[in-house]
Amino acid sequence: MPTDWLNQSVCMFFHDYVILPSDSTAGFGFLQGAPEMWKKQLDGDASPFKEAVSAVALASFAHRSSCFDYMVPQSRQRYGKALQLLSTALRDQKDLKKDSTLATVLCLGIYEAVSGDVPSGATNWGSHVDVLEHLLRARLSDGVEPTSSKLWSYSAHAYLQQRNLSQWNRPSKEAEFLVSNMRQDYPVKRLGGLVCETCHMLARANEFLSQATFDADSTTTLSEITRLSNLLDQRLSAWSNEVSGSYRFTSIETPDGFFCPSIGSDPRSRNTIHVYGNPVIAAMWNIYRGARIFLLYGLMKCLTRGQQCGVINSYCPKIIDMNRQASDTLHDLFNDICASVPYLLGELDQQGNLQQCRQSKAVGGFLLLWPLRTILLLDMVDPVQKAWITKQLEHVKYSLGIHRATDPFPQFPKGK
Repeated sequence: MPTDWLNQSVCMFFHDYVILPSDSTAGFGFLQGAPEMWKKQLDGDASPFKEAVSAVALASFAHRSSCFDYMVPQSRQRYGKALQLLSTALRDQKDLKKDSTLATVLCLGIYEAVSGDVPSGATNWGSHVDVLEHLLRARLSDGVEPTSSKLWSYSAHAYLQQRNLSQWNRPSKEAEFLVSNMRQDYPVKRLGGLVCETCHMLARANEFLSQATFDADSTTTLSEITRLSNLLDQRLSAWSNEVSGSYRFTSIETPDGFFCPSIGSDPRSRNTIHVYGNPVIAAMWNIYRGARIFLLYGLMKCLTRGQQCGVINSYCPKIIDMNRQASDTLHDLFNDICASVPYLLGELDQQGNLQQCRQSKAVGGFLLLWPLRTILLLDMVDPVQKAWITKQLEHVKYSLGIHRATDPFPQFPKGK
């Protein structure tokens, strides 16, 4: 394979996936240090980061350009080489804490999403998630990180947040420490703390749902889960109202020619879509929506299980009203996720104008995988809305080259 195709694919990958913090006043990016890190790699020397970028770049280039399928075997060879070199780096305490090692794992995760290749025995979230947690633990053991390193850690932590929410896992101590160590002026710090609390609550709800039998203590447990879940949801809602400046989004009427389904509202009303400062801010808002979705869904499941087992009165007006409000809020959150789709898929610019570019950046589709598949996982939308979401994921797969977009979503743990 000619060398220039590799160079071209790497350039395209950086264009597709790198978001610089300077692109908006929010200060967060995605793979923001990857181009500079690439330049520092010595020609002719193999490194896990270099091989990982080459693997995902070739796979992405091949999938976005149907006439270049011959690059796929080359990308798999690079992926295998990256795994071998990464394995060596993980055994070295010095390499373990390098930004390039964390960047390698993040790129391998994108490779698995783009290529659809997941190693045998890996979880539905891929083989790299546990490695990310291990690396964050090692990096935080040395205390304060430089700003550039923190940005890499935040990117990894955001991915772990999504995994923990979907699997109802308790967050690690390192995850909670990373959130508390963020800059004071970042709304994402407050959100990160609320997400950690949500994961703890979901784990507690799962323990309740997994019980084989129920007794008097179960009533107390359910009452406590209900009370704390409602308080936490109020705090999440308050966070969304307090976010200001460049972290907020603008709502505009859906332009003519756009179809964005309304979920749980009057179909005759004019829908709105959202415009954000950059894709990372949109992803932050969708993590917030995902956290509230899982929290309210868990609350509804606990209330339903309590009614089925006689722990609470099925005809209690308070319980009926609580379920109705939770269901209405869920549909509003589903609507907001759908409203972020046109911007993240590059159909609108930051002023809300229609884009006429030839090729959209793929990172928006990558950031949509989790929120859109979460909606499908809960299966609470009608066939028209489900078909629209499925169509968006098919666009992410066939137009943006991310083959795992249409894969089955990871299953719930036992009990849910």
